[in-house]
Amino acid sequence: MHVWRKKNGKRRNRSFPIEGGFVYSSLSLSLFVYGFCNQGFVYQFSVQVVVGTEIIWGVIFSVALFILRTLMMQRINNVITSSFNVIVNKLWSTTRALFFLSIKKL
Repeated sequence: MHVWRKKNGKRRNRSFPIEGGFVYSSLSLSLFVYGFCNQGFVYQFSVQVVVGTEIIWGVIFSVALFILRTLMMQRINNVITSSFNVIVNKLWSTTRALFFLSIKKL
């Protein structure tokens, strides 16, 4: 955890750029890998409903999370960062739900 001192001596917690960057990049990478692998599963089991859509969603989510991560690295301000955190958490929970649903379909 990286803590740096402001000019008036107050400590400010600035843990995002290192740990958060790793978290978001790994999350976007895992979503991309999930899309790629699930496309393979879809072709293997020849389910005609969702052919090839998972890899597109994986690419979209990885790009969106990469953009979010670069925006948060610039540290616009705390309010925007917290709202971005909420949005990313919502996206992550919905993708988990979609992942389990697609597993149940197969």
